[in-house]
Amino acid sequence: MSTRNQAQAANHPLLQQLWQEEQSRREAELGARASLIERDLMCVVSDDGRIVRLEGGWREVLGWERAELVGRELGGFLHPDDREGTLRELVGLARVESGWRTVRNRFRAPNGSWTWLCWSAFGQSDGRAACAVREVSEGVAIEQALDLRGEMIANMGEGVSLVTTGNERIVFANPSLERMLGYKPGELVGRRAADVMAPEELTPQEEAEREEARRCLQERGHCIYEGRRVRRDGTTIWCRTTTTTFEHPRYGPVWVAVQQDITEERRAREAALELERAKSEFLGSVSHELRTPLTSILGYAALLREDTDGIADAGDHIDVIERNARRQLRLVEDLLSIARIQAGEFEIHRLPLDLAELVRLGVEAMRPAATEAELRLESDCAGPARVLGDADRLEQVLANLLSNAIKFTPRGGRVAVGLRTTSGEAVLTVTDTGPGIPPQERERLFERLFRGEEVKQLQVSGAGLGLAIASSIAEAHEGTIQARTDPEHGGATFELTLPLLRAA
Repeated sequence: MSTRNQAQAANHPLLQQLWQEEQSRREAELGARASLIERDLMCVVSDDGRIVRLEGGWREVLGWERAELVGRELGGFLHPDDREGTLRELVGLARVESGWRTVRNRFRAPNGSWTWLCWSAFGQSDGRAACAVREVSEGVAIEQALDLRGEMIANMGEGVSLVTTGNERIVFANPSLERMLGYKPGELVGRRAADVMAPEELTPQEEAEREEARRCLQERGHCIYEGRRVRRDGTTIWCRTTTTTFEHPRYGPVWVAVQQDITEERRAREAALELERAKSEFLGSVSHELRTPLTSILGYAALLREDTDGIADAGDHIDVIERNARRQLRLVEDLLSIARIQAGEFEIHRLPLDLAELVRLGVEAMRPAATEAELRLESDCAGPARVLGDADRLEQVLANLLSNAIKFTPRGGRVAVGLRTTSGEAVLTVTDTGPGIPPQERERLFERLFRGEEVKQLQVSGAGLGLAIASSIAEAHEGTIQARTDPEHGGATFELTLPLLRAA
């Protein structure tokens, strides 16, 4: 087998094992032939089963001196299970004085171990059988391994078939594949694979996937794909198929196809996708319905402020109305963003902009919130930092990061925003002096609706959507966003990395 086939076989444990066994078998055959040339063993057996003559390296191969074997009964050196059959063949051949026979047996060595020998014998006119003998222990071991592998393949839960690459006919199908497709033993062999497996009509997507799998198989020698299979009764199932090109010692180039019935898995997957679509539609619909009254509340709150000018405590009450309405409006906007992301309708409009200026304005917009929380809000932005981005979306990311930092930092603490550039990237960091992020929660931090245990205990407001949205915006800008905690000083640092705009 070629080096390419060896690499292809490594894609599936079964195929890898088949390749190794085929390679070992071939090497053993070559080794046996070389051994026969270098150390020919010749033996003459009389019609009463005695060794009457020896030639060649019996001592080198088996450890016996010639004098220890000549004149002795051959049966005394043979394995009990092989003795009767061997003597019947060789002695019988010596008596008929004609013909040619091959027999294989185990021959005892002086230390009591057994060596497999292959005897090619023909009858002579003097009533003796002349034998050319060669040692085949390694070959026998490989054959036994292949037999065992064959039994394993036959009893695998996955369906296995061999299909010739020339006429694409099935030359082997294990019982699992026959049961999977509803055929009786042996009924699949000799038939074209496409005739008994492929549906008559394929959707355009299935046609494209089938052609892609065929192209991959021809170019790389292996492929994995999912497709429908037709059972004998006309019903269809879904299978995940791993196919690899293989050089079979008997059939030549074949495709080894290992198929797994994934019908139930596909149904569960499609049900989950349908549920996800329904949830997205629900979120989008409800969010739109909530947005309209919240906008009205804010509008009428502004009018109410003008009408109640001078009335004691009225301004404070209106502040509460506006603050909570804006908070709810932000939640609705987040829900709309998540719904658009899940529906694949999340749009960004990237234009050249200076990230340093955007950060400066974003920090100033959040300064009143930091002052109200009695926090120091610091900014260190080394500009300019030219990127290709959507200003509104990037402002949304910065606002989410700063809002989180302010919420989780105790009074008297500090929130620092930094911006620096490397040879090809702009790196924005938001660092706080809060409790930090537990290691076990760091991997799930950017999942939607995820809220850590400490967040729940502290009763911090939020629905767990902001960081998920920030991560999606970063990905849409070909950037990344990560979180870490200083093991010595605590606090959390969020780092947004965006590619710099290359100079024209």
